[in-house]
Amino acid sequence: TSALVDSDEDDDDDDDQWRKPCVTMGKLTPKEVKRRTGFQDLHQLLSYNAVVYGGDLGEMAKTVTKMTWLEELILYHEIAVGRAKGRIQDFAAEYDCSEKPP
Repeated sequence: TSALVDSDEDDDDDDDQWRKPCVTMGKLTPKEVKRRTGFQDLHQLLSYNAVVYGGDLGEMAKTVTKMTWLEELILYHEIAVGRAKGRIQDFAAEYDCSEKPP
C-alpha cells in the first residue's frame, strides 16, 4: 500500500468520494505552482515539504479536510505566502473544503 493513498477498506465514510479534486499533479504546471506557492515547480515544492516532514511521506499525506493531501499542501502555501487570494471564503469556495467529521 502506498503512503500517499488511503487504503482503509473498512472506512464507511465515503462522503468525499464524490468530490473531484480541484488541484491535481497533472494540472500543476510550473507557472501555476509559482503563482500559487512561490516555488519554481512541483518538484521544488514537494522536495521542500519532504524535508519539513523529515522524509515521512505518510505524515505528509495525512489530511484534516475532505481535500486531498496535495490540495491541502498547495492551500497551506497559498495562505502562508499570501498569494492568489486574500479571503478565507475565496479559498473555501475554490477548494470546496470543510472539516472532516470526527
